Amino acid sequence: MASNKQNPIQSNLQVQSLSPNEAFANQPDLLTSKPEILAGEQKVKFLPDAKVSRTDIAIRRNQNTQSGFPQTEKGLFWKEADPHTVWRKDLLFALDCNNEQQFRLDWVRKLQNILLGKIQSTNGDFDYEMVLALQEFQKRNDLKAHGIVDAPTRARLEKQFPSLLTTILGPHLDKRCLLESDIDQEMRYQHYQGFIEQQKGVFLEGPCEINLLGIRGIEYDAAGAIWQSNSARDYYEARQKNTIDDHLCAHQLDDLIVSVWRDEYGKAHVKEWRASVDPSEPYTSTDRPGTAHLRDGQYLYASGFHTTRGQNHIQAIKQLQCDLDARLFRALSYGDQATQTKIMDLYRLMEIRLEGKEARYMALRPTRKQEVWRNNQVNDLFIDFEEEALSNQRIYLGDPDYFALDFGINIHTSRANQGDSMACQNIPCDQYLDFMSLLLAMRNSDKVPYTLIDASKIEI
Repeated sequence: MASNKQNPIQSNLQVQSLSPNEAFANQPDLLTSKPEILAGEQKVKFLPDAKVSRTDIAIRRNQNTQSGFPQTEKGLFWKEADPHTVWRKDLLFALDCNNEQQFRLDWVRKLQNILLGKIQSTNGDFDYEMVLALQEFQKRNDLKAHGIVDAPTRARLEKQFPSLLTTILGPHLDKRCLLESDIDQEMRYQHYQGFIEQQKGVFLEGPCEINLLGIRGIEYDAAGAIWQSNSARDYYEARQKNTIDDHLCAHQLDDLIVSVWRDEYGKAHVKEWRASVDPSEPYTSTDRPGTAHLRDGQYLYASGFHTTRGQNHIQAIKQLQCDLDARLFRALSYGDQATQTKIMDLYRLMEIRLEGKEARYMALRPTRKQEVWRNNQVNDLFIDFEEEALSNQRIYLGDPDYFALDFGINIHTSRANQGDSMACQNIPCDQYLDFMSLLLAMRNSDKVPYTLIDASKIEI
């Protein structure tokens, strides 16, 4: 039943939200005058005849960037006697600064739900209403009220609202059944949709639009039901005793990646893939500290090439090539025209290249920044309490070793019995062609939402 209870944070902020098209009308490169927007006692005033180019704002923003976060120059936020008056230029500045940071989709949507009492972002972007709500939060908490999520603001937000804080484990540590084996595709679809939406992730329901869900720490029983394993409990106890546990290791395929979609007729489909969502070996290079573990949350991916020099990984790719050759031979020898076309398209799209000590093939690559936990040891993959806290602090500061696009945490193949990566999400080579064939046939193969969650966080 819908509730009429007003969000306490929203109660003093009822602002008309302008889309970019409305804001810039027919002059997308200029900020021109607009009438005032009245919101109760709060007034957002756009200066008459003000013309400020986006280029000027971009230059100013780039000149005032420190520790990975855009900083405003002294006096940038112009004020009249009304302390709530905001110059339109500064509103756009704050909006661009927030969007350029590329926060996780689920984090932005959780923040919207807290500050505005509603969720509207589908791509991780802020809007003007969010910037103004953020300013109100900053004023109430004696922070600099510039409407930008900087380190002090994010730290304060995650302290006041624990749902924004990303932890390794959730509250449910013990083994339990997540999904029975005897439920139909529609029910499985709804279960997985619920798992994603619990995390405030985007869920695509259009025809031939695919969603991906990664679940850490699962196992199957003899009947095929999916269970949360004991690994979360073991990991929790290991941290208490300051010992090592493999909950965050890819030494075996003890995780799950799920494809969830509806076909052109609206019929629900679910396909579960054995997987590993954790590193299989420590990162020993000196250019970055410790091994990266993708933090739970929702990220956007697109099809693109993955390149590797790892020998185990190359062996898996050679197996892919053999399987693809065999499928093509069978299709050309015995298949009908539709089957032949499908396999030939897959052969072309996979574009496997084996050249000397390097291999390249089609995988999924992130299109926005990613957040990682890092351990500081070169001989294990375990993350203790101090390393988890340090990772959170470095992400607050926008440290590119912890919050960036260039980690290359892709979704790619591995050997048939374990992961082959220092950070990527792995689907074994005996399932990978089917996984990619399905994904590349979808309408959104260039914009795939991938939600990663520890099984201990799922509510059932």
